[in-house]
Amino acid sequence: MRVLIIGATGFLGKSLVEDFSVHNEVFAADKYENVRGTHYIDLTKKGLVEETFSRLKPELVLLPASITGVDYCQRNQDAAWRVNTEGPKDVAVAAKKHGAFMVFYSTDYVFDGGNGPYTEEDRTGPINFYGKTKLEAERIIQKEIRRFLIIRTCSLYGWEKGGFNYAMQVLNASEDRRIIRAVNDQFGTPTYVKNLSGITLKLISDGKEGLFHAAGPDYLNRAEFAREIASVFCLDKGLIVETATDQLGQPAARPKKGGLKTDKLEAEAALKTMCVREGLLAMKTMRGR
Repeated sequence: MRVLIIGATGFLGKSLVEDFSVHNEVFAADKYENVRGTHYIDLTKKGLVEETFSRLKPELVLLPASITGVDYCQRNQDAAWRVNTEGPKDVAVAAKKHGAFMVFYSTDYVFDGGNGPYTEEDRTGPINFYGKTKLEAERIIQKEIRRFLIIRTCSLYGWEKGGFNYAMQVLNASEDRRIIRAVNDQFGTPTYVKNLSGITLKLISDGKEGLFHAAGPDYLNRAEFAREIASVFCLDKGLIVETATDQLGQPAARPKKGGLKTDKLEAEAALKTMCVREGLLAMKTMRGR
C-alpha cells in the first residue's frame, strides 16, 4: 500500500513511519524543506497538499502533524487554526478526491474534563483553544470524507532524544537535579507512543473505520505519573513536588478529569493498550539502544 505520513518527523510520526514501512511503501512528509528522505508539506500553504497527493498518489494518509502546545495555541490562535483545523480539512478534501483512506489523531482535550475518562459517545466541550481546533477538525473530516479513522488519544509518552513529552521532561529534569512541579489535580490516561502506532497499524489492517479511543488503561494524575516514571528509571522521587494547576499560571485552561475509555477498542477491534509500567519499561529499553 502507498502510505503518506504527514508529520513524519514528529514524535508519533516517527513511530508510524517505522511501523508502516515494514510492509508498505511509505512517503514521509513534513514541513521542513530539504530534509533527506522527506517530502515537503506545509499545512499552512494552500495547494501544497493537493499537489503532493497528485504526485504521490497515496492510498492511505496518516495525519499526526499538529500544533500540540496547549498554551501556544491559546496565544497564537490564527496559527493553531490554520494547522490544526484548516490543514486537516485540506487533507480530507484531497483524500476524498484521490480515493485515499484518512487517519486523523485527536485528543481527550475535546472534552471539558469535568467527568472523565470519556467514551466515544460522551458529549464534547473543549475548554481551551487547542481542544477547539481538534474538535472542529474531527467534525470537518466526518463531513468531507466517507472513509476515515479518527483516533483520540491522551498524554503520549516514550523515548525521544531531545523530546518534550512528559516522561522525557521528568527524566531530563531528574538527571539535571531540577525540581519537578507535578500537578495533582489533572487526571488522564497516559499512552505509550509505540503502542498507539501499533494499534493504528492493526486498525488499518483489520479495515476498521470511524471514531476510536486509544489510550492507556491507567487513570493517573501528573504527580502519580511522575512518580511512576521515577520508579522505573530509578530517579530521585524527592525532586517531585506536588502542586495544583492554578498555581502554574498557564494561559490555557486544562481539563481536570480528562482521559479516555477504550471499551470500544477492546470490543470491536480486540485491542488492549499498555499500562503505564509496561510502557515505561518499553521506553527504558528503547533508551538503552
